[in-house]
Amino acid sequence: MESKAMKRIILFVLASCLVLGCSRPFSTSIDLGVNNTRINIPWADAQRSFDFTFPVYSSGSWDAQIVAGGDWLRISGASGTGTGYIHCTSQPNLSGVPRAVIMEVRGQGKIIPVYIVISSADLAATELEDADLDNYLI
Repeated sequence: MESKAMKRIILFVLASCLVLGCSRPFSTSIDLGVNNTRINIPWADAQRSFDFTFPVYSSGSWDAQIVAGGDWLRISGASGTGTGYIHCTSQPNLSGVPRAVIMEVRGQGKIIPVYIVISSADLAATELEDADLDNYLI
């Protein structure tokens, strides 16, 4: 009986050593990432000044800028290191047509284009196909 108990103890110790000796702390590294590459603002919010925060994840430095579209969207906090937030403020959409801008987030040798789309009274931002968004860069 002692030999069976001893074998179990030795087996348990060996298994524990393998598990503990081979395990490493969990870690991840994201060169550059964002939650969404398209942000849709509904018509109810588009009729007034609308604020939102856009997260950026990076293992290094990053920056963002609006590269296409009108001046109806303002961004602040457009650069940082590591995880950060871009603060966006859209002006009211009183034009009656949908509108879009393209914001580029750059870092770690990557560029992520992000469309920010505002609905109109007749057309929801979610109804616009990605391929058609360039028609609404106003």
